Amino acid sequence: MTDLHTDARRLARGHALEGDEHFLAAVAAALEVLGPNARRDDVLGEAAARRIREERAQRDEAVDAARRDGAAAERERIRAIMTSAEAEGRRAVAEALAFSSDMPAAAAIEALRSAPKVSAAGWSEPPLTDEQRARAEAALAGRRARDADGGLVAYDSATGEQVAGAVVSGPDEPPKPGASKTKALWKDAIAEVNRAGT
Repeated sequence: MTDLHTDARRLARGHALEGDEHFLAAVAAALEVLGPNARRDDVLGEAAARRIREERAQRDEAVDAARRDGAAAERERIRAIMTSAEAEGRRAVAEALAFSSDMPAAAAIEALRSAPKVSAAGWSEPPLTDEQRARAEAALAGRRARDADGGLVAYDSATGEQVAGAVVSGPDEPPKPGASKTKALWKDAIAEVNRAGT
């Protein structure tokens, strides 16, 4: 091996990589394969090709290792977000932070703390405070469409108030078979306006 190493140094003299120990090892390996009588250019060409293959293999191995490490780190980040106590009741937000962002787990968990929790029924907890519920019910007081005859409640546009007892009634007679439904509806609307005298 010493003779090969000496020959490798001699052959590599003047080459751009003559000081590179890995290249010298590749020259020695090329000499061993091609033999001591091989031309210098052939040996150096084989050595350069070996060195390129070695570097490519090392690079590929490093890339594969980095991908494995990155995938493991990403799985750990997702696991940390999805299994945190803050994710309970905030699954949609946790999934968005875990799967659709690059936010670190600690920052995502901190963001989850500020998101409202969702109950099993799908409402943010609590959906309304008692005061908010009372105000909403007061605003909706009065007749509703579900309570009115015909399903509609009339309002006076000038006052914004409901008109007591005024509801739109159904048609006086059913449409004749074959008549257009839209035509029948227009006929009923015109008849209603004519009856009101407006």
